Amino acid sequence: MRAWLALVFLCGCDVVFGLERETLAPGNWAQITSGEAHSCGVRLDESLWCWGRNDAGQLGLGGGVVEQATPVQVGSAQWSTVSSSGSTTCGLQLDGSLWCWGDNASGQVGDGTMIDQSSPQRIGAGTWISVASGGLHTCALAGDGTAWCWGDNASGQLGVADLTPRATPTAVVGYGPWTSLVAGATHTCAIARDHTAWCWGGNGDGQLGIGRSESASVPTLVSAEAWSVLAAGGRHGCGRLVDGHLRCWGSNEAGQLGTSNTYSSMSPTALDSDDADWANLVVTGAAHTCAAKLDGTLWCWGENVHGETGGAQLTRYEPVPHEVSVATPGWVQLSASGHTCGIAADHNLWCLGFGSQIDSTVRSPERVPGTWKVASAGANSTCAIDDAGSLACWGDNRAGQLGNSSYRLQPTPEIIAAPSWAKLAVGATSACAIRTSGELNCWGTGYYGLGDGSINRLTPTQISGRAWTAVTLGSSHTCAIEAVTGQLYCWGSNFFGELGTGDMVAASTGVAITTQAWTAIAAGNYYTCGVGTQGLQCWGSNNNGELGNGSTQPSASPVPIGTAMSLSLRSTHACALEDSALLCWGTNFFGQLGTNSVISSSVPTKLDGAWLEVAVGGQHTCGIAMDHSLWCWGDNSLGQVGDGSVETSRLSPTRVGDQTSWERLTVGIGHSCAMQADRSLWCWGNNTFGQLGLGKVIERAPVLVR
Repeated sequence: MRAWLALVFLCGCDVVFGLERETLAPGNWAQITSGEAHSCGVRLDESLWCWGRNDAGQLGLGGGVVEQATPVQVGSAQWSTVSSSGSTTCGLQLDGSLWCWGDNASGQVGDGTMIDQSSPQRIGAGTWISVASGGLHTCALAGDGTAWCWGDNASGQLGVADLTPRATPTAVVGYGPWTSLVAGATHTCAIARDHTAWCWGGNGDGQLGIGRSESASVPTLVSAEAWSVLAAGGRHGCGRLVDGHLRCWGSNEAGQLGTSNTYSSMSPTALDSDDADWANLVVTGAAHTCAAKLDGTLWCWGENVHGETGGAQLTRYEPVPHEVSVATPGWVQLSASGHTCGIAADHNLWCLGFGSQIDSTVRSPERVPGTWKVASAGANSTCAIDDAGSLACWGDNRAGQLGNSSYRLQPTPEIIAAPSWAKLAVGATSACAIRTSGELNCWGTGYYGLGDGSINRLTPTQISGRAWTAVTLGSSHTCAIEAVTGQLYCWGSNFFGELGTGDMVAASTGVAITTQAWTAIAAGNYYTCGVGTQGLQCWGSNNNGELGNGSTQPSASPVPIGTAMSLSLRSTHACALEDSALLCWGTNFFGQLGTNSVISSSVPTKLDGAWLEVAVGGQHTCGIAMDHSLWCWGDNSLGQVGDGSVETSRLSPTRVGDQTSWERLTVGIGHSCAMQADRSLWCWGNNTFGQLGLGKVIERAPVLVR
């Protein structure tokens, strides 16, 4: 199943996707929406236009169409509204007919199948008045005021009194009839004809607003007050009362409730400045909120790491509503995701905030400023040690993994610690580095411990008094080799035995693993491999054969699988070097094993050629051949293979550029970096969070979209 962003009321805009502003004239937009990496909009002439990624057919342009960098008209029908989330799109035509297309892995298209649809499919019969796309589900209102939902139902978000998914529209049970509805990541909310507000679905953060944390599989009363509009975000919701007051509830970790603090609320809560001058325009993104006032001004609050609230500083916390200024105030529609867009009264489209994946994909290596000794790519961030021995980091920082004393996103290298540093490793939400003295420092968020008993550090913090020679980070665990004895210590999560302690007990500080001396160590999602005096051994999760021992049974203790000099793990596949031979094993859905197939392997499989180095990413792999040429293979949906293409997976090693001076590699979830002999660092692939270090325009003030 694809990775999803927990967003609702997602937006899209030409400038955010890097489109030419001359493509469409300004002043012609009626409605705009966006999914995970695509956007669609209805223009004043009722034509529907879509652009961006199309790997699941979410643009509705038919089979064989790859991504579109500029808006393309979808057929010739006339449309009234469009709604997108993830990689699925739905829309209503002027005759009230409902159509959906795109990703259908959970039945969210509603055509009775779970097969992706690349062109609009008519859903149901009769007349529909609105449609709302959620995380993996869809809901719509019929002409008679009944609500219908379909798709994923693991949290009860379909409102059908059970948790069984549906592949066709199914009537919501309980209260009604309804006048409007909205869909969040795992929940749905609606306003009844008597103006009462009701919600159902997942409620772990209080996003239903019903005063308790239990989920609900049928509509449950939020408030008997009179409501005029609701908005459902990733894990929070907001709504406007008929009297003009604004109320928010649910998760508040970034201040998205507007209460000048970060305390969550399970019931509708007034903003600190409880004014009654809000207009009927309220939208919620993943962790921020925007709303218009009756005087035509726009106000935003909550997370601003992408510039999505238009705040003066990029920060995770923006709990106080602030005005977002534009030349001509007054708004027709608002939408919010990782960025924010709005259609003004003159039908011009304005956007602010960080770009999406299309804008941020770099398809071939680009040089990062500076000269560097070593680099390490995490999930969506990167750190490196420069020639002076200073430590720098850049990219995603929502967990404090950049170590810059904040949660501020950083799109270019920023020095966080002075010399002298020698080695480092970056994970999903934390990072560690070793000084030349052997001192180990870690920072970021380690939900099961950073090694010193703490779970969060915003700057590099020393871990124990030992001297260390190697460190590696998995999804939520860390292992390091002690310098004097070669003893291996691990800490963090241990659900699948990834610590190698023989049990499944988590540890917030280092626990010794066997008594042999270790020379190399690498951590994957929930498994670990190391090279020691007893050869190459692996332990932990093994659902995809990632332990390389010919089985799919997990092991909480090291399992021998052969010999190796060095190794690299990530996600659910692994590679190792045995002299100059390259061997890979584990998941192979995208060709990441390089065997010219998509058949997974539970034992090491040898690739052709002679190799110097290998680095494993989320679903792709890169290697440096003996002649110092660079090769990558596997998933290429974000340009991470680096051969100038995007979308098409590479099932066998594919040459990257024509240089023969490559020295070192590091690979993240969707991006790759490599160093040349002159110590220049080059990166490519996904740059959504600035993890390539190449700089990124973050629009903190609205930009007119043509």
